[in-house]
Amino acid sequence: DDGHSVQPEALSEAQAISQYEAMMNFMNELGVEDSVGKRALPSKLKSYIGFAVDSVQQVVRPEPKKIVKYTEALRAMREDYPDGVVPMKAWASVVGKFQHVAEVVQGGQQLLAAAYDGGQNFVGPVPEREQWGDSCRVRVHEQAWRDMF
Repeated sequence: DDGHSVQPEALSEAQAISQYEAMMNFMNELGVEDSVGKRALPSKLKSYIGFAVDSVQQVVRPEPKKIVKYTEALRAMREDYPDGVVPMKAWASVVGKFQHVAEVVQGGQQLLAAAYDGGQNFVGPVPEREQWGDSCRVRVHEQAWRDMF
């Protein structure tokens, strides 16, 4: 339910805003509802779902605050579970955060390979129906921790 558009780089800020407003007026004429208060005017840098998007250099990066947040979550988990045996749900949550930004980090997906393996390295026999239970633990090997840091 979100929309994004790209205005040509050659446009001035005033031209880009004018083009954007014309597009929004046209969308409203077509019956597309929007919230004027939630509109984000054109800009060269924008933040969107944890990514910093530079429309001039055509670069998408994880937002620095997200990198700090995700790294702190991983560091806290490492401190809380020094033996590497962690709750499956907690490990999946941390890995999911890194997976979210991995697409825009060079080599990001490859660096998560050991983390994915860790999510399947169950401690003791775990019936399939209990793999997402609160008591399920996985053993995360050193390689996974190193790759994610």
